[in-house]
Amino acid sequence: MSHYKNILATLNLLTGAYAENTLKSYYADTNAFVDWCYVKNIEPFPLTSGGVREYIEAMAENYSYASIRRRLSCLRRINKLLGYHDQTQTEEIYLTIRRLKRSKCLEQQQAVGINHDLLVKMIAA
Repeated sequence: MSHYKNILATLNLLTGAYAENTLKSYYADTNAFVDWCYVKNIEPFPLTSGGVREYIEAMAENYSYASIRRRLSCLRRINKLLGYHDQTQTEEIYLTIRRLKRSKCLEQQQAVGINHDLLVKMIAA
């Protein structure tokens, strides 16, 4: 439970530097991670490559690629603010994120080009 106090103190350092909604997201994302670590009997901070990999894999089924990246960014920021070295900039995490990205099929869809028929429909409407 001491992690919650440290996280709150750390988030208080961010007050005024970030928007209120950003702070709320940081708090929620960090607490979700700490709760997950508690269930898994993993020490949440400092972040470890193996722990973060497991967390990414656990979130993969229920969260979008963007949400997982946002959460990872948040955790790295909190880890740094707590004074820990980032041990998650590893090939293991990189490959886990690449697998996640490929599994979420993030291909952009090309917008339909404007053509004569589309212009006629727009003018008629």
